[in-house]
Amino acid sequence: MKIIKLLLFTLLSICFCACGNKPYPRTMQVADSLANSCPDSALVLLEQLKNSIAKEPEATQIYYQLLIIKAKDKACIAHTSDSLIKQVLSYYEDKKDKEHLAEAYYYAGRVYIDLGDAPQALAYLQKAIEVSKESTNYRLVSMIYNQIGVLYLYQRIYDKALDVFKGAYQYTKLSRDSTLIVYNLRNIGRAYTQLNNVDSTSYYYKKAGQMAKKINDAHLVSTVNQEIASFYRHLGEYGKAFAALQVAHTPKSHPASYYTVLANLYYETGKIDSAQYYYTKLLSTGNSYDNQGGYYYDKQGGYKGLSKIARQQGRLAEALSYMDKYLAYTDSLQKASDTEAVRKVNALYNYQLREKENHRLEDIAQKQKVWIVVLSASIIIILIIIFASSIIYRQRKKQRKIQAERQQEKLKEIADEQYRSSRQFIAENEKRIEKLKEKLQNTESQKDELEKNLQEAEKELLELTNKQIETKQKIQALSETAFRESQIYKDFYHIAGMPNSENISEKQKITPKDWEELIVAINRTYNNFTRHLQTLYPIISKHELHICVLIKIAIPPMGIAKLTAHSKQAITSSRKKLYEKTHNQPGTPDLWDHFIQNF
Repeated sequence: MKIIKLLLFTLLSICFCACGNKPYPRTMQVADSLANSCPDSALVLLEQLKNSIAKEPEATQIYYQLLIIKAKDKACIAHTSDSLIKQVLSYYEDKKDKEHLAEAYYYAGRVYIDLGDAPQALAYLQKAIEVSKESTNYRLVSMIYNQIGVLYLYQRIYDKALDVFKGAYQYTKLSRDSTLIVYNLRNIGRAYTQLNNVDSTSYYYKKAGQMAKKINDAHLVSTVNQEIASFYRHLGEYGKAFAALQVAHTPKSHPASYYTVLANLYYETGKIDSAQYYYTKLLSTGNSYDNQGGYYYDKQGGYKGLSKIARQQGRLAEALSYMDKYLAYTDSLQKASDTEAVRKVNALYNYQLREKENHRLEDIAQKQKVWIVVLSASIIIILIIIFASSIIYRQRKKQRKIQAERQQEKLKEIADEQYRSSRQFIAENEKRIEKLKEKLQNTESQKDELEKNLQEAEKELLELTNKQIETKQKIQALSETAFRESQIYKDFYHIAGMPNSENISEKQKITPKDWEELIVAINRTYNNFTRHLQTLYPIISKHELHICVLIKIAIPPMGIAKLTAHSKQAITSSRKKLYEKTHNQPGTPDLWDHFIQNF
């Protein structure tokens, strides 16, 4: 029997340890929630944990590293190394933690995009899709698909980009993230633009603009309308293009694309001076390098536009200088193209999937016996755990029932004792005495001397009992009067801020020694008040005991809050809980006060 109990205890301990993972620090949880909307704030919070994170368990340290990568990515801080993400991937792959692994693979893709390794980025994003097949984190799945689509779009694989963006859109709708929906609609419009499908482009851009306006996001409204303006410019519908730009506004960061659309519009509508102004601004506002390592299109477009204007105006030497710079940027952009590399990686990945499936089928036959043994052992362990848990549950339920019955007995004893010391008990005794006197008068006319003696003895006993009760009440009243005249009572009464207490004490602060002195005085005045209270409720805390003592001396809740350095709401909650714990039924703070005052 002892061996069985030991086995059950061991199994339960393993189960509880497995289920009792320590939660991540609160600061990390807040940083995670801020990463998407306020990444800079998230980075500040994570920086605060930098020195203490080494003392946390390995799981917490790895998740902290993942949050650092996530927050930097959302803050548009380019990743310059893959060392950190490799540590994160190694840990989650080893633990087979699908929830965190999917996110880790996604940010691995983001890291390698920043490092200019498009094939590696695509491989990790495809792994993220595979791991998240059963995930209900629709927002993350949508982001993974969307990033693959953007990667295809940048590499000019437009047909595949469109398919991936549409897949992302389905998951984004499930996530109900309005901002992501706008971006997905815009990306689908981008893909259709590159595929020269005017009607579909117009439909999705318009839908994205309506959604951005609906959620009242000024940045999104501006971003979408800027692209709509570019779309209409390519169609030659300059009026609609200018109208869209009126809705958009100059972005505070990366304004080059806005200037590009505006410069080209002015050039194509014959407003050369304005066009030259914005082409010139592109040279100073355009970024120097794109995320693939090549020169950006912004400056290339700026030099091309300035070259055309200079040539039209007969400034041929200047036009030639601009054209040379334009050709330099064009050459750099051409070298940066990884289209063929991405196609090869995608084909290789599909091949790896087929090979993986073949190996999986071959392994199934070899692993069947092992799985049967593991499954059988798991079922037995689960049954043992369920059986043990059932026994423990019934024992605890029985113990709670016994404890509740004992508490009810104690409460009944207390109520009986209070009744036998009450004015009501005296009054009832006096009624009985009057009835006995009447009986004695009748008994005197009879010859039953024994009955007469019994009635006389009962009457004397009742009179003596009443006298004892009244004596106790007088003693109690004198004790209470003496207590209220004591300095310790005046000190508490004064600091509690009671009426007319300004001149009764010079005490400024209650000390632990004062609490001890008050409790001694209370126990002397009210017949070991705290000991009887602890007998009724053995697990009463020190704070709860202080509340009860103050209730006993008629300090109101506001005064109790002041003396115990808690809020009034906290004191109210404690009084309510004390009644419920001792009486095993719902109650109010006032019921507890009444109980303590008569205790």
